[in-house]
Amino acid sequence: MEYYEEDEGISLGQIFKVIFRRWKLLLIIVISILVIGILGTQLVYNKYKTSYSSTVEYVNVIGSNEDTYINNSKFNYRDIIKINTLNEVKNSDEKFSSIDVQKMVDEEDITITKNTKESSTVITFTLTAKGKYFKNKEQAKLFLYKVIYTPVNDLLSLVKNANNKVYVNAYKDALDYESQIDFLQKEIELLDSKYANIISLYPESSVNNKSVSDYKVALENQYGKITNSSKYKVIEDLKNELTAKNYVKNFDANEDELINNKNALEKQIEDNEAVIEALEARIEKYNGSIVIDNSKSSEALQPFTSEISRLTTENTKMQNEIDVIDAKISAQGGTELEIKTFEAKLTSLHNNLVKSADEYTEVSIAVSTEYANLEYTGMAIETNGALGLVIAALLFLVAGFIVGAVVNLIIDRKYLKVENTEISKIDSKKESIESEDNNQ
Repeated sequence: MEYYEEDEGISLGQIFKVIFRRWKLLLIIVISILVIGILGTQLVYNKYKTSYSSTVEYVNVIGSNEDTYINNSKFNYRDIIKINTLNEVKNSDEKFSSIDVQKMVDEEDITITKNTKESSTVITFTLTAKGKYFKNKEQAKLFLYKVIYTPVNDLLSLVKNANNKVYVNAYKDALDYESQIDFLQKEIELLDSKYANIISLYPESSVNNKSVSDYKVALENQYGKITNSSKYKVIEDLKNELTAKNYVKNFDANEDELINNKNALEKQIEDNEAVIEALEARIEKYNGSIVIDNSKSSEALQPFTSEISRLTTENTKMQNEIDVIDAKISAQGGTELEIKTFEAKLTSLHNNLVKSADEYTEVSIAVSTEYANLEYTGMAIETNGALGLVIAALLFLVAGFIVGAVVNLIIDRKYLKVENTEISKIDSKKESIESEDNNQ
């Protein structure tokens, strides 16, 4: 029989016998290292080797020029990964409290890219973040989804906070009826154009079983839009009445101001006439003292004649203003009953437009909420040097066995010496017997 021995006379069989002598301890060590190793790999090591990414296409969110939202407000996709955006998402859910968004930004461990293809008009955006910031895949997926969804929320916020009452609000501070009517007209035009914009973006949109086109037609009918015109009957009627009656808002309070304006205009006209008279005198003197040909004379006098023409035109305009003031003063704003009736018409129109603006806001929010969204392609997990579960298990199984074997060998090293001595005695005895047999 052949024996294989180590340099010190200890065979592999002896070594393995000692290793497995305490097999329970060996098993405990192997299992412990295996479990700790796998957990450490999955929870620590692989986190630093893994990144998560989400790719989406925004639907009815971004305008055709890619740097505005669909409602023409400014849009920059890089704002999605700014610290204020990430903080808002983090603070929106306690599940994200462990995510260090500041470090994520400082170390540029979160990025966003815009993806375009020459053969397609579709634009997608990919948000990527390092795995070390997340407890698990579920947390990463939810966080990235909420971050990349922020443009949709921002658009909805813009729609909800849009100032759709800009002109009805300005109406309250108008100093005269002309301005009030002008603001009311602009409010109707604003709402009409906003309905038209929604229809162009979402042709099939409807709210409460009523199409947006129907809302637009109802608005135009309510205020009497004139066919083939941008005018509205309710506004034209108010303008015509104001022109015919020469109403003056708060006439008693404004009478002194009107008189002062008239006096200032008359004084300016008087000053202009004095300048015109002086210029005409210079022209006459010039023509009488110098004999030159007509072409040169016209060229030399051109500055004087131009100034006379300008002042004359200015005086005509100021006289027209004086005539308007005189008409207002002489009319004294109509009778008290006429003014109250007229103001009641303005107030009624203003109140109706406030309701129309509120209705438009509800429609725009409902449409944007329904149509503005994103197509989410899901999450991709990229690993660079990460260990798979099977490979990690094999590595730590081997490592555990090696450690357990070394521990057992250290603990039971005395048995190696004992067994080695016994084997030496047996070998010596065997050699002696074989020698006697050979001699016989």
